[in-house]
Amino acid sequence: LRHIEGGANHTCAVGSNGELWCWGDDSLGAVGIGNGASVTSPELLAALPPVTDVATGTNYICALAESGEVYCWGRNQDGELGDGKKITKAPYGRARPMPVLGLDDATAISINEWGGCALRATGEVACWGDLNFAEIGPGPFPGNGLLTTVPGLTDAKSITTDGTPCAIR
Repeated sequence: LRHIEGGANHTCAVGSNGELWCWGDDSLGAVGIGNGASVTSPELLAALPPVTDVATGTNYICALAESGEVYCWGRNQDGELGDGKKITKAPYGRARPMPVLGLDDATAISINEWGGCALRATGEVACWGDLNFAEIGPGPFPGNGLLTTVPGLTDAKSITTDGTPCAIR
């Protein structure tokens, strides 16, 4: 086991071979099974390439692939999945993991209730989701779920989105 991460309604674990196992409430597709029920034992998400890390939000999950791509699934009312779309009709989510658009060089990820951020290999930080409250600096930012680079930050070493996004330089 490489890593385990617990969210509000679900838990995921990264296995030693990069496989991802998740369980918990799948009502919005967050576990990635797509059956809408509670998953009481770990289920392998076979649709993913090998991953190195996983982050769990309130009703969605993102995984960092060994390739540097980030895949997200689950609730997407505020653009949490990074695909530029907001799902405004029930069931409000997507069970199938899809890549965050424009992100293929991530080295770390962190997500919270509104969206997420990735540390890029260049030291830049890019975020996606509902960016309507200047979470990543003075805007305006689109807030539509598309990837947005944090202005003026090119030497980050670590990130977190626990509340407001922050980076260690």
